[in-house]
Amino acid sequence: MIKAILFDMDGTLVDSERGYMEQNVELLRLLGYTGDEKQINRVIGKGMADIMILFDELLEHRYPFDELVAKCEAYYAPRKLDYSKYLFGDVVPTLKLIKERGLKTALCSGSPKDIIEMALDQCNMRAYFDFAISGEEVARPKPAGDIYLAALQHLGLRKDEVIVYEDSTLGIQAGKNAGLFVIAKRDTEYGQDQSLADIIVDDCTQMKEEVWKRL
Repeated sequence: MIKAILFDMDGTLVDSERGYMEQNVELLRLLGYTGDEKQINRVIGKGMADIMILFDELLEHRYPFDELVAKCEAYYAPRKLDYSKYLFGDVVPTLKLIKERGLKTALCSGSPKDIIEMALDQCNMRAYFDFAISGEEVARPKPAGDIYLAALQHLGLRKDEVIVYEDSTLGIQAGKNAGLFVIAKRDTEYGQDQSLADIIVDDCTQMKEEVWKRL
C-alpha cells in the first residue's frame, strides 16, 4: 500500500526549467559558447556542481575552473526566479487532496537547499510537505538514488510504500536506482529520456489518479 509520494521540484511542481534554460543559454552565449543550444539541455536534473562541470566542457575549458564558477555565480546572483510565476496550476490543489488522504510527502530536489526553501515559501507549498531534502545533503546527486533512499529513511517507510514523481532523465534514473516506482511528468520540450519511468502522465492531477489506484 502506498503511504508517501516523493516529489522532484523543477519541471514537476514548477515550470522553472523554462526560466533556468533561458538564463543558461544567455549565460553561456555571454561566455562565448557557439554550439547547439540542445547541448545545454543536458543540465536538466543536475546539481550545481555537475552543472559547472558541464559548462566547463561546453566552453571547451576556456576559463580556469574557479574563474568560470565565479562568473556563473555573479550572473545568477541577481537573477533569482520568482517560483510563484512558474507554479503549475493543478499542483497546490492536488497536494491538498494528497494530504487530506493522509499520505506523507517529501520534496527531493537537486537544487540548493536555500532555493528549495525559497520556492516553498513563494508558492505557499510548505504546509503540504513533511520535509524537504536537497541533493547537496546526500553523498551522491541524481542519478544516484541517494536522495530518495534518504527520504525513505527519514519517513521510516519501505520501498514498496512510496511513489516518486519526476520528469528528468537523471531524476527518473535516481528513482529507479533507489528501487522505487516512478511516475514521470511528460517532457515535450527538452528531449529527456523518460523510458525508464513506470508510468508517464501529463500533469500532477493525472499523477494523483495513478496514486489513488494504488492506495
